[in-house]
Amino acid sequence: MSPPHKKTTPHFLKPKAKNLSVNFLDPNKSHTSSMSTYVATSRSMKDDAVADKFFISLIDERPEMARNERNMMNNMLELGRSGISWKRIKNTHTSHISKYKGKISQQEKTMLAGKASGRVSASSTQLLASVVNFASWEKLQKHSLVNGNLPRERTVVPDSRSHILSYTMALHPPLRNRIFKMWSTWDMQVDSDGLRTCYFAWCPFEDMEVGMYSGETFSQLGSFISRSNLNLNNLTDESGSVGNSYKSLKSDVEAKAASLSESAKNIINGNEVSARSSGLYVFRELAPNVSFVTLINLIDLKGHLPALLMDLKLTETLKSLDDMRKRHSRDTEKVDSEVREHMKKVFARDRQDDQILSETDEMWERCYEMRKFQAQPKSDRQRVSSYSPARLLSSIGKRKEYEPWRAMDSPCALTKMERRKNLTLSNGNNLVTECRASCICDCSAEDAMAYLWDACSDTRLKGGRESSLKAHLDKSLALYVDQHDRVFEPAGGAGGGRNDVLAVLKKLPWPLKKIEFVFSRTWRKIGDGYGIAVESVDNRVNADYGTVMKHKVRGFMQALILIEPTQSGTDSLESCNLNLFQVLNVGRRHNYIRLVDSNKHIFESFVKQNAIKVRKTFEKDKIIDQLGRDQIKSVIADDQTGCTEEEEDFLDNIHDKLDITGSMAFDTLPTPDMHVNARILLRGTYAIIRATTVLETTIEDASAYEFAPSSRGKLKYFIEQHGKDRNIVYINPHSYIQMKRFEIPLYKQREFVQRYVLKKTEDDSKIEIGIDSVQHNLFPETNQYIRSIGTSLFIFEKLPPLFGIPQTKMSYVAKLSWGGLVPGRFVRVKAQEGLAWILSMRKTFDMKKTLDALERKQFIEKLHLNAWGHATSSFTAAYTDEEKKDIEVGQEFFRIFQNNPTKKRVASSSASVINEIAFRKNDASGWGLSETKIRAKKEDILAFLWNVDANCCKHVADIERLVLERHNAHHQIAYLCRAAAVKGYSPRYSVSRMVWAEVADGSLVVVHHPCGHSKEEEQQNDDGRKRVDFSSICKIRETLDPSICKLTYIYHSVGDKQLSMMTHMKQMMELVYDVKSYFLQLRVASDLEDDDGRMLGEALSHASDSTVDSCFRSYRALQEMDDRFPWFKPMIVAVLNNSLHMAPAIDSKLDFLSEDDGHVIGSGLALPIAINLMNDAAVEEWLARDPALKEF
Repeated sequence: MSPPHKKTTPHFLKPKAKNLSVNFLDPNKSHTSSMSTYVATSRSMKDDAVADKFFISLIDERPEMARNERNMMNNMLELGRSGISWKRIKNTHTSHISKYKGKISQQEKTMLAGKASGRVSASSTQLLASVVNFASWEKLQKHSLVNGNLPRERTVVPDSRSHILSYTMALHPPLRNRIFKMWSTWDMQVDSDGLRTCYFAWCPFEDMEVGMYSGETFSQLGSFISRSNLNLNNLTDESGSVGNSYKSLKSDVEAKAASLSESAKNIINGNEVSARSSGLYVFRELAPNVSFVTLINLIDLKGHLPALLMDLKLTETLKSLDDMRKRHSRDTEKVDSEVREHMKKVFARDRQDDQILSETDEMWERCYEMRKFQAQPKSDRQRVSSYSPARLLSSIGKRKEYEPWRAMDSPCALTKMERRKNLTLSNGNNLVTECRASCICDCSAEDAMAYLWDACSDTRLKGGRESSLKAHLDKSLALYVDQHDRVFEPAGGAGGGRNDVLAVLKKLPWPLKKIEFVFSRTWRKIGDGYGIAVESVDNRVNADYGTVMKHKVRGFMQALILIEPTQSGTDSLESCNLNLFQVLNVGRRHNYIRLVDSNKHIFESFVKQNAIKVRKTFEKDKIIDQLGRDQIKSVIADDQTGCTEEEEDFLDNIHDKLDITGSMAFDTLPTPDMHVNARILLRGTYAIIRATTVLETTIEDASAYEFAPSSRGKLKYFIEQHGKDRNIVYINPHSYIQMKRFEIPLYKQREFVQRYVLKKTEDDSKIEIGIDSVQHNLFPETNQYIRSIGTSLFIFEKLPPLFGIPQTKMSYVAKLSWGGLVPGRFVRVKAQEGLAWILSMRKTFDMKKTLDALERKQFIEKLHLNAWGHATSSFTAAYTDEEKKDIEVGQEFFRIFQNNPTKKRVASSSASVINEIAFRKNDASGWGLSETKIRAKKEDILAFLWNVDANCCKHVADIERLVLERHNAHHQIAYLCRAAAVKGYSPRYSVSRMVWAEVADGSLVVVHHPCGHSKEEEQQNDDGRKRVDFSSICKIRETLDPSICKLTYIYHSVGDKQLSMMTHMKQMMELVYDVKSYFLQLRVASDLEDDDGRMLGEALSHASDSTVDSCFRSYRALQEMDDRFPWFKPMIVAVLNNSLHMAPAIDSKLDFLSEDDGHVIGSGLALPIAINLMNDAAVEEWLARDPALKEF
């Protein structure tokens, strides 16, 4: 016997006389086993949690199982493994919990059987404790909601693992309620990895009475307990010990029966029908805090009840697993990661002792032949009149006639996909396609293997299972095909076995039918890597989806996935190569193959679900690129860039070819970035491109970014430019030769062979990277490719830092000839595509927002130090008469506009911005007013308006904006050029004199008046810019709240065509919206007001799928939401898509929503908006549908 329990009993375990639903143990009476002190009398869910912890702390002190307990446990395990014909319950195929029903004959009676299984993110002991606590506060609350004020009891049997359970199930009159009295026990086992498997079994109490499991009869004890509320825990003999047999309790029961009160004796009123229930919970740990749970429950409600009612009650009994999963829900990605960590240990071990079935060994040999998917010699063409899966699967590795491999558009730039048609097996009814794909994953081979083998993990299935199959074409439904010998095993190979069977249902675009694949999987260890073989099984193996899947056909597939560890280029990071091979046939006649290529859709989905998801999960592109740049920076820092005489001549030759000191008539090359100036000169089949920009980084960082040959960023850029193949030959740390081949649509393939040389000047102020075409014996010229010629030069010059941020001027000059007969338009397009790399470099090192903020801060500090500039100082000088006149004229604009009879209100970019215009037909001048309130201080708004050349002031139509001259702190000359407001018109530019001042009422004003300047001619370009004069005034007034200011902007334009003038004026009036939007971008999410939320919604409503990311990056509040809630951005994207369909409700907690959950929630807004007259009512209905949104 174990020593007496020494631990302190929690306060809520003490008996409470008012709670008659639980039998209590007197904590003051000593017992021979500490386990006997466990009984829960919770008053809240917090007490339930503490009670569970208390039970877990006592597990190691558990008593030995008695013979009757062991017999009953073994009987329930055998019952679970028996050949019950399970059928999936209707409409449960989209849940993470698989539910089945069946029938079993027991004791010459037919009982309903139910089974539920799924993954729960908690340890097996936690789950066991929650099940043992049968009368917890949470379960009592749910019991009262479902069954009303009916008893639910648990009685702990001392010094044993047994409990007496009872509860009453309510049925609608005239049906009588059912009462269940059960005997339960539990067990636990620990495997070699330290993972636990816990069991909780129960059977009808009457089976224990008749000695079914122990060979003894307890009819008297059983009948007495059935009509009383006797506390068995207090029935001890004088010595304080009770044996494991119930026989020792008989005398105590008879002795104390007379002393029981009438209310405690008669808890059953005689109207209930005694029903039977037996079953089993199996909690198998997949990781220390993740378990696979299987629940099997057999019930006999007695009497003649409708089948529909019995099915309903059976389904209700299985909901406990849903409640369990919901209660212990955690972040799905973290849970799956914990499972993979354990699976890695399983895969890394030598598994030669595992049983390998001969049939799976043969399947592995057949699939492994697919690794030879290379160009094979053609044989005599063989046509087959009929198709059979056996012929397809047996033909792999044999000589066939193929079409050539054709590249496919890949959803991921770093994943290569190809396919070809198998002409031998393809005929009029079938189209057999062979496909292959490859990619590099930034993880170990074990990580990739664990991710791929865990096919039914929450992360991989959440979108497909919880989403409507009709709503998402890219989603698939994957189910584990249950086998009777694995009834307690986890789904999808999570248990680490070698073999399993999966069913996958793919939804294809109309008019294609759904495609079903039922296939067997097996894995092997190949050297340091792994392989997974996949092969379709016989048609007699069917998957049960719990519903009738109409319009589906069975497809046949054979696949091989090879995982090989590689070197990532850095010692601290692991990587592996992932190669996928697949043979597909989904039929042609039955699936409208002539209209849509189903094989292509299936293979793309296969790659997305495997290779691309592994790449995305473990992606470390930025880290790898940074480590590569650090290596090049160390080469530069160690003075390893000294050039030989031959390399010096190579660079001099590049300078001569490009003639960078000469002047030529270049045309402007438009770029989406205002800070990148590019020009182009076209001469037949070649072009000369020049580009300059300023980077907020050191010359070492900038040059390393360009010189790194194997960076992931360069590889993505190469593939996006139709790159097909490339190879690198290193000469020394600062020089290498690179071969690049491009497959350009409609043109013959091009090939570049270029040498790269990096040189740093002696004074460390400049770094040059020269690139020129060369000849190399490893890359001879062939007729398959046209050898193109390219000469380029990157010059990185060190500039003085701004506010402590380093500055580098980058100059780029290139002369490219694509060779062959190509039109000039093609050359120009390729030149624009070549600038994409420069734009990505500027974006990588962009710190313009930080510089703008520091410049405004400096401006505001000087304002405060000089008392708003009214005293002459080094910062502000006295206002001249001309400047004072500019201020007075600008203020007159308010009176002129208010008295204009033609003014009218027009639409604005935001409902919070008021826009008005005033003009007469055929008049050459026009007026505009824009006004709003901005949550910012007036000096902050002034600093924004004054720094006209700041990046934050940029408009989408801006071509160029700069300050030509600064006279003093309150007077400057500004130049602004914008793209044509009307198609076919030339760009418009203006030169204006800007003056700001504080007026008598304390407001700040900024005025613009047209003027001339000597540098105006220097800004003229070949784009036909036309000057437009305008005058304006911005007035900033404080409200009662100093943190909120009212901004009024009046604009007056003259001397332009009316259509262009009005369109251009509307563009200029967007300045007020831009100011309001900018200061909203700086605000954190916790400081947002209702108006801010509306403006954020307006900004997002104008965004497209391609610009949502940039919108989130612009607004700090949205970025915070995206960082905190990964599901938030997908939800917004789904709302913007406005796709009208029925979306299922998501019952996950707020903190555990996934990206797929966000997409489902967002897609559910369109339907309420369509069926409600008021938008507010639609939003309220949407918020009430998903519990997580109520927490948000």
